[in-house]
Amino acid sequence: MHQAKCIQGDPRSYLKSLERDKMIEIWKQRAPRQVEFFKAFPQQVLRQARLVWKWAIEKGDGEAWLYFIFGVCQWLPTRYRLGK
Repeated sequence: MHQAKCIQGDPRSYLKSLERDKMIEIWKQRAPRQVEFFKAFPQQVLRQARLVWKWAIEKGDGEAWLYFIFGVCQWLPTRYRLGK
């Protein structure tokens, strides 16, 4: 039982979803500028993250995963970020 919810089956998936939700809330509080894209397209970002993670694992290319993270967090070096 968790907050009046009866957890059936594998509790790891439920705990993982709780962890994901908590991390998203922390991200929204601490970095409002970085989370703008996520706020606009939350489901698409999560789906794309799963796909990019899978592709990076299959190809053995960790840089693809980092590039995705930088893109979502708006950390890619663009014309406006070169001096930062």
